[in-house]
Amino acid sequence: PAFHGSPHQFEKFDLQKIGTGEGAKSFGFGLYFAGNKNIAKHYRGKLSDLKIIYEGREISSRLKNPDYPEHTELTATEKAVIYLAANSDLSQSDVSDLLRDDAKHIKNNRAEYVDRHGEVGAQREIDFFEEAAKVAKTIDRSKIKSSRGHLYTVDIPEDADYLDWDKPIDKQSGKILEIFHKAGLMPRVIKNPGGGDRFLV
Repeated sequence: PAFHGSPHQFEKFDLQKIGTGEGAKSFGFGLYFAGNKNIAKHYRGKLSDLKIIYEGREISSRLKNPDYPEHTELTATEKAVIYLAANSDLSQSDVSDLLRDDAKHIKNNRAEYVDRHGEVGAQREIDFFEEAAKVAKTIDRSKIKSSRGHLYTVDIPEDADYLDWDKPIDKQSGKILEIFHKAGLMPRVIKNPGGGDRFLV
């Protein structure tokens, strides 16, 4: 199988959308898939908004850096919910520790925060994260619904049916070499005086 991460939900891939995505046809015209699922997950997260619904209400937050989003306009509960959703693979205790670490970060860089928010504002930030850390342990996680884009799994023909971008022509599969032969595109090899072979079509 191969994988494709996208912010969009769809039933089938549309060739008319080629050139509009992240790849921008960097490797030529076509649909882009990854053999490594984690790469597809990376693009899904990179390109998508994190949609969070808690107790039936949406908490909108674009998290390009889920480890340290600054949203002081949120309540401590909403902040805890966002962290729990963005770190669904961690226990609630570990998520609480993340929030407490953010409070410590502000304490350790208090002068910077005082310059930005004033003395009262800096202390409010610390109190905010410490409160969110406490709340994170008590929230019913089953009430949090979240999604960040979509991950698609597709079946494609065997690798031998495709040109391998990273291999020289003479290292391609027999099927690809046969196609080159029939098209009269097989290169001849000449010696490069500077060392190594050089391929010419």
